[in-house]
Amino acid sequence: MAEYIKQKRNPSSLHLKHNYILQKVNSGIIFLFIMIITVIIAIQSDSVFEVYNEIDVQNQYIYFQDKMEELIDTGVKLIYGYDAYFMTTKEVSTENSEAYLNYLMKDYKEYIRNIGIIKDTTIIYNYPIAENIGTIGVDLAQVETQKDNILKVKNELTQIFQGPVDLIQGGQGYIIRVPILDENNEYWGQASIVLRTDKINERIVEIAEETGLRIVIFQNEDATEPIIGDIAVMDQNPYRFEDISNNGWVIYAINTNEQKSFLFIKWGIYAVGTLFGLLIASYYYNGKMSKFRLEYAIFHDQLTDLYNRRYLEIVQQTITRDAAKNQYGYGILHIDVDNFKYINDNFGHLKGDETLKEISRVLKVISRKDELTFRIGGDEFLVMIPKVQNDHELEMMRNRYEKDFGKEFRTDEELKTLVISIGIAVFPSEGRDFDEVMKKADFDMYVQKKEHKEM
Repeated sequence: MAEYIKQKRNPSSLHLKHNYILQKVNSGIIFLFIMIITVIIAIQSDSVFEVYNEIDVQNQYIYFQDKMEELIDTGVKLIYGYDAYFMTTKEVSTENSEAYLNYLMKDYKEYIRNIGIIKDTTIIYNYPIAENIGTIGVDLAQVETQKDNILKVKNELTQIFQGPVDLIQGGQGYIIRVPILDENNEYWGQASIVLRTDKINERIVEIAEETGLRIVIFQNEDATEPIIGDIAVMDQNPYRFEDISNNGWVIYAINTNEQKSFLFIKWGIYAVGTLFGLLIASYYYNGKMSKFRLEYAIFHDQLTDLYNRRYLEIVQQTITRDAAKNQYGYGILHIDVDNFKYINDNFGHLKGDETLKEISRVLKVISRKDELTFRIGGDEFLVMIPKVQNDHELEMMRNRYEKDFGKEFRTDEELKTLVISIGIAVFPSEGRDFDEVMKKADFDMYVQKKEHKEM
């Protein structure tokens, strides 16, 4: 596990610096080598440009990702707004209900096909009624293309973004679903919004063009035909990016300004010769450092400097795959601060941030070199421990963390009694994949938190 991190985070900046110095000395001493060095640099410029272009595409994609999430989040916020209205009024298919929907949709209407209310798994309302009357009474748990996600929302009480999906009223659409809970916080049904495939796809392509990217998006790993973009992008050595919607999409992108930039660099090398050798070495070095800093920011929590949830997604896939292949287990510690809200409410958010930083410092100190520590949100942390075979072994590690945390944690006198709850789980005995193991650790953590409250 530690070796994996080392390989991913070890830029060869020192090696590049030595090459830079060597080329500077040689260009000054050996004038006869000017043309040779120029040719070498010109040849190497391909790889230099690749680094530059990769950084450029990464920066562009971050902007593209933000705009994409903003587009989807607008739909999510809208449907949560209607969810809240429905649970307050219990009104569907009334003049007031439809007026409220029109108000919510006013800035997003061009993207919306319909908005529905589902009781359990059966549609009881679909606005606009006239265009969707045939959907009323349909049990979506019996619809092959939608049943898996309907049941996922019901069983896991989670929101999803799905699509494109074949709709029961014909055509395709992207669907955002959110659970509706009753007054007892029990599952009642779902609210859903169907987005127009053509409009969403057009907007995604527009965002990419505004960002300076050409993209192609496949619905999943096995798809051969894209759902968005130009398949010709695949012939131009594109960069592959993670799915930004938890929808299973596979996204490839290229920089539309790539050719112009490359020709400029290429002709510049031949024009200025040895002088450009110094410039290109410096540019390459700075590019590597920029890439390292960008990668570091992407995979680390800004407040605590621990690994973040995005990096956890990458690491857990590799570790789970290797553990399954080599038939060994691993353990996770899910750590949560008891009553952290009390600290924010009574001492302020600045003190809350200072507390989180101190907790992170302690976790760095007490964790061993092969144990990876993450901040996964708010006051929640996670530690991955390799080659753990059973609960007893992991229970001993939990005891070690609780004991060492109490010794190492330093803060103001009024926070000396701060307590953490630690849930544990082992792969594969307590879950077939990371998500199942995480759910087990999460449950175990809340059991311990409850025990702390009763003490």
